[in-house]
Amino acid sequence: MTGCRLASLYPKTVLLKQHHLLIATYHEALDMKDQTEKCPSNEPVPLRFIRMREVTKKTGLCKSSIYDLINKKDFPQPIHLSARTVAFIESEVEAWMVDRISASRNNK
Repeated sequence: MTGCRLASLYPKTVLLKQHHLLIATYHEALDMKDQTEKCPSNEPVPLRFIRMREVTKKTGLCKSSIYDLINKKDFPQPIHLSARTVAFIESEVEAWMVDRISASRNNK
């Protein structure tokens, strides 16, 4: 989706807030990685299950791309909640996003 088309769908303030939130999340995750390496904590990480719709919104990928990555073992594996319901662990998806950002920045 091009920037012009995005601008027509979403107000600029919403896009700017999402952009700043993503950057802040990226920096927080990097800080958390540094802190974990220096002084590991015994506190449990709060778990939250998110469904495919939220995963697609968070990552910007479509369902088929996510399932392709899952099959290649390049994306966090889903958790089966019931016979027909799967979810993902939010922290794993966010860690994958941070890794993708880091890999993208390191290749330049």
